[in-house]
Amino acid sequence: MSDKEDEQARAQRAAPMLSYEDVGAAIEWLERAFGFRERADQRYTDDEGRVTHAELDLDGAMVMLGWPGPEYRSPKRHAEECEQAPVALIQFRSANAIVPAGGRRQWSMCIDRL
Repeated sequence: MSDKEDEQARAQRAAPMLSYEDVGAAIEWLERAFGFRERADQRYTDDEGRVTHAELDLDGAMVMLGWPGPEYRSPKRHAEECEQAPVALIQFRSANAIVPAGGRRQWSMCIDRL
């Protein structure tokens, strides 16, 4: 480890990890929009060629990106799904009623938005 790498390792005590549905596209966007640079030796893909993990650098600070799996839904998807929340769920919430267990599991990400 070089002196510069050692200094950077001491300076950054925590490394954020951001989840994306499409890590490859996120890398391209973060590089273009903010000037991040990908650590080329830290890109991992699955058998389908999907990027599952990558590390980016910005002025010596590292950020990890990851794909958490097929069940993951980004905040954008939460918003889309919440727009389709059943009327009954909205009525339950507006009446300060307890959402039934099945609805709580299925629509848990929407409850606080209603």
